[in-house]
Amino acid sequence: GEYCDSLNKDYDKCSALSVEVDECAADTSEEEPEKWYECSGSALTGQVCSSCGGTRTRTAVCNHSTGNWEYGEWSACSRPESECPGNKCDEAEKPDTSRECNGCGTQTRIATCISGRWIATNWGECSKTQEECNTSASACEGTRPSEFETSCGCGTMTVSYTCNEETGQWQTVTSECVLPEGACQNGDTETRKIPYIVKENGVSVTKYRTQKRTCNNCSWGEWETVPEEEGEEGSCPSGYTYHSSTGKCCRYSVSKQSAKAGVTVRGCTLPDLSTLAYPGQARCSGSVSASSCPFMTCTVSASNLQADVANSAGEKTVSANSLVCRNGSLVYIENGTVYNLNSMMASFTYASCVSDCVDPK
Repeated sequence: GEYCDSLNKDYDKCSALSVEVDECAADTSEEEPEKWYECSGSALTGQVCSSCGGTRTRTAVCNHSTGNWEYGEWSACSRPESECPGNKCDEAEKPDTSRECNGCGTQTRIATCISGRWIATNWGECSKTQEECNTSASACEGTRPSEFETSCGCGTMTVSYTCNEETGQWQTVTSECVLPEGACQNGDTETRKIPYIVKENGVSVTKYRTQKRTCNNCSWGEWETVPEEEGEEGSCPSGYTYHSSTGKCCRYSVSKQSAKAGVTVRGCTLPDLSTLAYPGQARCSGSVSASSCPFMTCTVSASNLQADVANSAGEKTVSANSLVCRNGSLVYIENGTVYNLNSMMASFTYASCVSDCVDPK
């Protein structure tokens, strides 16, 4: 009948049917939990950054996803090496950073203080070529004289010429003294700090012993330990000084003294500060001790060799290392003006013999 007819017709196959899914329905699949790692060991957030106890710090955060420490940038050193005793540079000894070249040009370089010594970079290119300078020097008569090299202690310096347009004359210009690689000027000194450990009330304490070496015959000598009264306080009792040659702490009958005195100069040879003694005294051999002090006092060291020079224009005092040899005598040349050597002075340090010695703590 009619009911059967309503059922007797074509229907879609099940494979053709689709079911709508609610996209907001909860995801019932299981997620793997995030891994958590602990960082091993202690984070390095501080360290010593100089020989005189300067420190620097940085932040540290543990990355629990990897188990590694992540660090920030180091802070500035609280007391950098350049501020440690013996490592500061004397501004008066800073090498020139600008000089004339080719007679009218300029060369520059950078000077940096490293461990108590000024280290200078090589000179840059001249701002003017020789041809340009020759053209601009037409105010002076004749051809520019050729530059030449001359000795300056253990090194060499260049003497060139520049045109003085006001006078129409050629004037000499001297360059800075240049030392061969590894060489030094006689009498120059270098210092360094050597750490050592001492026990104080059962606690290990790091202290520093000063060592110094002196230039002799244009070469550096051996490092020698400076008496503690010149360097850092060591492990000796108050009033005593440590001597590396004997391993003893010794005491003087009087304190160390200093004075200035004139020294003899022969020809173009500068006095050797490593052997120079105060007039009337013997030179102490190594560290001051009873065996190295044949008289009441002996000279410990000599330094600061200064020269008094003069000409018709006046007098001045200059460093002995700035003198140059000319016609068998030492002279000082400044902007083409020659000053003759009058006298030379040195600073001396001397001390009395030891009165008694004890073992270090």
